[in-house]
Amino acid sequence: RATGRQIIANLSAQNREVARLAAFKLSDAEIGARLNMSISSVKQSIRIIKQKSGLEREDFAAIL
Repeated sequence: RATGRQIIANLSAQNREVARLAAFKLSDAEIGARLNMSISSVKQSIRIIKQKSGLEREDFAAIL
């Protein structure tokens, strides 16, 4: 299994920031507002992060 550092290295800068904000329990709408992203783009980023990390959203803090 990849380490948190390896997983983070495989994410885009935007996805890293989405993961960071999601780890702080922000909603998709709150993340979108902070990063100037649509909610659908935030949801897509969350899906990518989950696929690459093998973690659920509530566990994102473990890779940061």
